[in-house]
Amino acid sequence: MKVAVIGSQGFVGGATVELFKRAKGVIVAEYDIKPPKKKNAPYSREAVNQADIAFVCVPTPTVKKKCDISTVEEVVSWLDTKIIVINSTVPVGTTEMLAAKYDKRIVHSPEFLREKTNVDDVLNANRVVLGGAQEDVEIVEKAYRAAYADASVQYVKTDSKTAELCKYITNCYLAAKVTFFNEMKAISNSYGVDWDGVRQAVLLDPRIGESHTEVTSEGGFGGSCLPKDIMAIISSTEEKGYSPNFMHSVWENNRKFRAEFDSDDYRLLGEENYAENT
Repeated sequence: MKVAVIGSQGFVGGATVELFKRAKGVIVAEYDIKPPKKKNAPYSREAVNQADIAFVCVPTPTVKKKCDISTVEEVVSWLDTKIIVINSTVPVGTTEMLAAKYDKRIVHSPEFLREKTNVDDVLNANRVVLGGAQEDVEIVEKAYRAAYADASVQYVKTDSKTAELCKYITNCYLAAKVTFFNEMKAISNSYGVDWDGVRQAVLLDPRIGESHTEVTSEGGFGGSCLPKDIMAIISSTEEKGYSPNFMHSVWENNRKFRAEFDSDDYRLLGEENYAENT
């Protein structure tokens, strides 16, 4: 089997390359949307289109407070592999839309990695979510199983909308958890109580979990994933006619903690209505 990774020099693409390099019987073709930084790095659309499966791992930044899928769509437009797998985070319904628009077989498989530990997170994943037509999902599953041959990985096979929403819900929860513990530290400080002592005692409860409970010196959450995904899910949900007040609260609190999000560029549509109703 030959797989191609589009966006091979990014956090997601680079980790995906490392994953499939360890798969027996799998040939990996690397391709990046920018000129390659590595010497002798393949940079050919023709080579990519000779692959059986292409994994699209390109950026989906926030533009005008919404998720910009233009790079994903541009890549999908010229890909001619049997199956396309979108690993990039995209709004719910994007995979179905692109599959219908370009008449191509597309599966969505969200990534669940952190920037600082991207390769380790992918190599040691505990689940793979695959959303699309059953026949296509099973083909992509075989590729992943070749890479995770000796690992205990759960495979979730579903439709593309469920797979897309799964990623957003995960990041929404993590963002809410960060916001919650930032506020709990502020409450602790107001009573003159040692926050580290409180946190250590609270984390003895196994239901809570240590992840995303440490309050950093900057406060709130930053990086390239959580902010853009929270903004994207709020904006896209507003367009569906539902105002996600809880996530509005999470984002509004984060803007207070993080100075870089204090400008109007990060003020979401609907915040005025949210403020009036809370």
